Amino acid sequence: MPRYYVMSGKKKISFNIPQSWNILQNAMKVEKRQPLSLETLVKRSLLNPIGSQKLEDKLFASSRIAIILDDPTRPTPKKEILSPLLKMIDRKGVPKENILIIVAVGTHHKVSEGVLKGLLGKIYKQYSVINHDCYAKDLVPVGRLSSGAEVKINPLAAHADVRIGIGSIFPHNMNGFSGGGKIIMPGISDFDSIKEHHLVNMMKPGSASGNTEGNPFFEEIFAVAKMAKLDHIINAVYNLRGEVVEIVSGDFVEAYKIGVEIGRKNYGVHCAGISDVTITTTFPYDEGPQIIKPLGPAMRMTQKGGSVILVTDLKEKLPAGLLRAFSYVRCQRKENPETFVIEQLKARRPIIENAPMDFNMGLGSAFLYMSRVRVTLVSKDISRRDARGMGFNLTPTIEEAIEIERKKRPSATVNILPFGGMILPQFEGNFSQCSGLSMFVE
Repeated sequence: MPRYYVMSGKKKISFNIPQSWNILQNAMKVEKRQPLSLETLVKRSLLNPIGSQKLEDKLFASSRIAIILDDPTRPTPKKEILSPLLKMIDRKGVPKENILIIVAVGTHHKVSEGVLKGLLGKIYKQYSVINHDCYAKDLVPVGRLSSGAEVKINPLAAHADVRIGIGSIFPHNMNGFSGGGKIIMPGISDFDSIKEHHLVNMMKPGSASGNTEGNPFFEEIFAVAKMAKLDHIINAVYNLRGEVVEIVSGDFVEAYKIGVEIGRKNYGVHCAGISDVTITTTFPYDEGPQIIKPLGPAMRMTQKGGSVILVTDLKEKLPAGLLRAFSYVRCQRKENPETFVIEQLKARRPIIENAPMDFNMGLGSAFLYMSRVRVTLVSKDISRRDARGMGFNLTPTIEEAIEIERKKRPSATVNILPFGGMILPQFEGNFSQCSGLSMFVE
C-alpha cells in the first residue's frame, strides 16, 4: 500500500489512505531543485532588475536608505538577501549610519531582540534595526484610501531618499499574493488605516487568493505603495517545498508582476474534484492566527459538510488572547457564531476591537471556514481543551484522524495537499476570483 505525506515544519509526516477511499488529487509536484545558490540568485536579480535601472545606480554616497524587511511570520531568507545587498550599498560608499533596516510588522507584535539576532546574525550588530510601530505619534501622512481615510507611514521610511522592500511572493487569501506593496501597507502603515483598508476590502468580491485582477484589497495596497514611493523590491519566489527558486527585484510594479507569474506556475494545483475529506498542513505557517490561512485552499477543495484534517507544528503555544477571542465569538452566537462574524465584517467593525488585523482576519476566517467544513487539528502542541474551545477536533496523530473519518465515511473521496499554505487551487472558470470571504455573504 503506497504511503502519502504532508509537510509539518521541516518534517515529512507519512500516512496511509484507507483502500475504500478514492484519491482525487495528491497535490505534490516533481520539483526541480534550483542549481544556483541563494546568494547567486540575489546578485543576479540586482544586476538584472525588472522595469528599473540598477539599484546601485539610484544610490549616492549621501543617500539615506530605508530597507523595509518583512517579519518572521514570512519565510523570507532575510540574512541571505541582506548580505549581498548591503555589500553592494557599501561599495557605493554609503556609510552604515545612513542605512536603516525597518522590520515591517504591520499590526503584528514587535520582534524581540533575540529573534532578530537569530534572523540577521552580524547584520543586527552592524546596522540600525528597528521594529515599525503602527501606533507611533510621528507617522507621516502620504495620502488617502479610496474611503477617504488618511494613510500614515513610518517617518524614517518617509524621509529616506531610497526605500527598498524585501519580502516573499506566495498565495495570500485576500491580496492574491503576498510581497510587493504589502511591505508598505500594512507593513509600515498606521493602525487606523490598516484597519480601515482591511475591513472595507476583505469581504469584497475579487479579494481572493491568487487573484490580482479586479481585486480591491490588492489594488488599494498597490495605490498606497505608490503614494509612499516604494523605489525597489527584492522578493523571493518558492516551489511547493518552500525552497527559494527565484529572486525578482526592480520596480515594485513590474518586478512583482513577473514574480506573481512565476508563483502562479509554481504554486498552482489543478483541482481534479471537490472531495469529502481533505488532508493538509499549515506549512509554512506555524504561528498563532497564521495557521488559519491554509484552511482557505483546503476548504475550497472540500464539499460543504465535508472534513479537513489539518496538521500543524507550532513554533510556540497558541496565544492566550487568541483562545479568549474564540471563546468570545462563541458566546455571541452559540449556535451559529459565523453570523456574528459576518455581521461585524459587513458593518466594517473588527471582531475584536484594537486587536491586530491579522488576528481579526484569522479569527473571522476560521469561523467562516468552520461553517462549511469540520476541522480536525493534528498536533502535539495544542491541548484538547484549547482545540475544542476554538471549535476544532484534535488528534495527536494523522492516522488517528484518518481512522475517525473512515468510521464516519467508509467510502470517501480525498484530496491531499502536502504543502497547505503554499497551494493555489486552480478551478475551471473563475471560481478562484469569487472564492474569497465574499462567498460567505452572497
